[in-house]
Amino acid sequence: MVIDLALIDRKHFLAKTERRENDIEHSFSVTLLCWFILNKYEIKLDISKILKYALVHDFVERYAGDVNIFANQKDRQKKVELEKESLAKLNLEFKDFTDLTITMSNYESKKDEEALFVWTVDKMQP
Repeated sequence: MVIDLALIDRKHFLAKTERRENDIEHSFSVTLLCWFILNKYEIKLDISKILKYALVHDFVERYAGDVNIFANQKDRQKKVELEKESLAKLNLEFKDFTDLTITMSNYESKKDEEALFVWTVDKMQP
């Protein structure tokens, strides 16, 4: 999983470079940014949920690939469909790691405030 995600080049460049970030670098960045914002502004949300969501928030891109945040409506709708299919594959592939599959599913459905927080930080990160 980690190697597959490291091979996915995102549409955004790493700051001060001519290289695009990969999904692992992006997820690490989002995770650290979430932790910082939560701590800095003393936001009363569950840190363990936030860190888990931040780590897995783009795992669906393993099979769906990355779509630019500024993509057109058609491409964004296709992204939603591909990510649903990817989540189903990941749930089968990691059926013995239920905490992971539940976390991925809860994040994708924006089940709680922690998922919405991570989703928002993810949109800010680029």
